[in-house]
Amino acid sequence: MRAMASCLQIAEETDRKITVYWENNNDCRADFTELFQPVNLKWVNVKLFTNRNWYLSFSRKRNLYIPGILRSFIFTSQITGCSECLDTTIYKRIRGKRAYIISGYSLTTHYPLHQLFKPIPELQDIIDRQITGFGESVIGIHIRRGDNQQSIQRNSMEDYIRFIKAELAVRPETRFYLASDSLEIKQDLIGRFPDKILSRKAVLERYSLQGMKDALVDLWCLAATKRIIGSYYSSYSDLAAELGGIDLTIPE
Repeated sequence: MRAMASCLQIAEETDRKITVYWENNNDCRADFTELFQPVNLKWVNVKLFTNRNWYLSFSRKRNLYIPGILRSFIFTSQITGCSECLDTTIYKRIRGKRAYIISGYSLTTHYPLHQLFKPIPELQDIIDRQITGFGESVIGIHIRRGDNQQSIQRNSMEDYIRFIKAELAVRPETRFYLASDSLEIKQDLIGRFPDKILSRKAVLERYSLQGMKDALVDLWCLAATKRIIGSYYSSYSDLAAELGGIDLTIPE
């Protein structure tokens, strides 16, 4: 999402149109329009990545680096695998050129997420119902598990339990909106703090459409809280805080 929003920023800064290809795969099993409203912007056109666009795939050993070779005849500049914000460097590399960019990272310091990503009405209705009454008393908690070993090793359940207890000791009226990819964690915290944990019944998988819809709803609900207690090395925690313009704290 940040890479796509960066493209909008780049397009506006360089006064040129950019086509963004959204890929439906096991990391995100949903088409763009199954989650977000169609993009109607001057500078950016969002298309679904299909097999016909195979030459736009990441060039690697298993595909004999053929996509990259073929692209060299189509594009005059290729920027691949960016792992950090490039800012002015990227403008120099693409200005006046037919450019290709593939990245899962932000490419600019500032990027307009809300201009590109507006949940479809079906999901926005769910979000609106869920966040009604949040006010100033709800804190978001995101606990990442799954295959994220960095998060698991850095943040234990006790870190989050300790935070909840400390917060309730000072502000007993506080409630917590919990998003997690672990059903066991959800059940544990709801059992420990039955009147304080807000959470949705969700499909906890990214390789199904419903799982992606539920993940989006949780993301927007976290963004609507007062602040977020998130997970180390989780772009989901980071993105929720960015969407809401709120503080993100990672337990130590």
